[in-house]
This record gives sequence, structure tokens and C-alpha cells, in this order.
Amino acid sequence: MTIRLAGPIKVRYILDDNPDLSYLEQDYKSDGLTESQRQKYLAQDKQRLKNYYDGNWSAIGIKAEAQIQILNNPSSWILQTIHSGGLWGIESDSTKSYLEEVEQEEISELKHILRKLNVQISKDHPIEVIKE
Repeated sequence: MTIRLAGPIKVRYILDDNPDLSYLEQDYKSDGLTESQRQKYLAQDKQRLKNYYDGNWSAIGIKAEAQIQILNNPSSWILQTIHSGGLWGIESDSTKSYLEEVEQEEISELKHILRKLNVQISKDHPIEVIKE
């Protein structure tokens, strides 16, 4: 079976419109903190949650995808999109280095999937980052 890449690998930043923000609603009672520390963390979480609902930051997902062409018969190809699992619930104001780390993890996962499908990928295959 002949399978080949059709175009660049794309890394997509996608709005996560239903994130799990429960980590900002914990009570810290079983964390071994002093009451002063606990109150400090509660206040920080409350402010962070308020900033989310005020639109100052959002949650996003990052995934990598590639289109592949599968030879159907000597004169036609089937086009399919293959993607990594993606990581969701990422805070949009995360550091640039963290976002780039996630991008690289998603690209690596996608390349692993493509290799399992016997798709040849060059080390310098183009990558396009799309922030939606």
C-alpha cells in the first residue's frame, strides 16, 4: 500500500470551550498547609478563576495533524487527516517555552503514528503552526 504525506504537518491551537477548571476550586484542607498559606492559595485561585470568566485568559488545546494520501488505484488517491491525541486545558497565558514543549510532544506523537502507517517523513518536513 502506498501512503504519502500531502502538505505540511500542522500544529493547531484550538479554543477549549469546556475546560476542567476544578483545580482552581480546591479547598487545600488536606495539603498540610498552614491556615495562612491555605487562605493565600484560595485567594489566588479565586482571582485566577475571575480572570478566566472576565476573558483575561482562556483554555486551549494543542494537537498536530497531517494529511496523507493513500493510493486507491493507479489513478486515484484517498485523502485522510491523521492527528495526535492533543493536550487540552492548557492555560492560554502559559509560557512560550511550555507551549513549544507541548507542540514538540504532539509532533512527536503524530510522527510515531505516521511511521506505524509506513509514511516516510523527512527530518526537515515543513511544520505550520495555526492559532485559531
